Amino acid sequence: MHQFGPQYGGSPGKCFMHLKTLGFHYRQELSEWIVEPNFHSFPSLEIIECIDCPNLRVMPFSEVSCTNLWKLEVSGCPKMSLPSMPHTSTLTDLVVKGANSKALTDDGKK
Repeated sequence: MHQFGPQYGGSPGKCFMHLKTLGFHYRQELSEWIVEPNFHSFPSLEIIECIDCPNLRVMPFSEVSCTNLWKLEVSGCPKMSLPSMPHTSTLTDLVVKGANSKALTDDGKK
């Protein structure tokens, strides 16, 4: 699988309406996560994990509604470019880590 997108979720514009956790783990060939423009395809998404996906380049935060997102983990994705994320007051667990580097973490605690 080189692309992940609406073709896996059914009706255009209504993909993954109740999905709470999305994880890409050890997907060597995955290079794109595609969403339909102007549709909030993941309104219930709470957790995103991208672990050891060396060819995954970008997360489509500009097109994904992340109002319920509380955990984002990106690890071992050297080509990943994290775009600006939309405002969310629920994000409390953030981990960004290179393949051989120390993790940048924020667990929401002071």
